[in-house]
Amino acid sequence: MHLRHRLKIGQALAAAGLVMLLASCETIDQALLPGGAETGRESGGGQSQVETREPLVIIRFDQADVAYEAPLFGAVNAALARKPDAAFDVVAVTPGEAPTELDSERGRRNAEMVAKSLGDFGVPLDRVTLSAAAKPDVQVDEVYVYVR
Repeated sequence: MHLRHRLKIGQALAAAGLVMLLASCETIDQALLPGGAETGRESGGGQSQVETREPLVIIRFDQADVAYEAPLFGAVNAALARKPDAAFDVVAVTPGEAPTELDSERGRRNAEMVAKSLGDFGVPLDRVTLSAAAKPDVQVDEVYVYVR
C-alpha cells in the first residue's frame, strides 16, 4: 500500500474519531471518554498526567526512525477541529521507576522533536508544554501528547 494512500486512510480514521495504530503511533479519541478532552486534567507533575489522563497520541520510540508525524498530524487536526483553542501537553515517558540520565536525555530529545512537529503543523508554541515522567510498565521510550 502506498504511503499516500495509508495517510489518507489514517486521516480518515482520525477524523472519524477511531483509535488508530500506525508506525508505532497510537491515537485515542478523547471525545469518546467521559468528560471529553478535559478528562483527568493535569493537577501536578508529569507522573500524575501519565496515570490519570488519556493521551491523544502515544508515540513509541521503539526503532531508530519512527514515522509519527502523519498520525500525529491527523490527531492534532481532529482535536483542533473540535476545539480550535486547544493546547497540547507533550510528556516524555521513560521506562522504569527512576530512569538514568541517558534515558531522561533521550526522552527529552524525543519530546522536543514532537513539540517541534506541533509547531511545524501550525500550533503556536505558547500552547505547547513539555514535561517528563517515568512509568514502570513501559518497555521503550514513549511520548504522550495530551489535549487541554
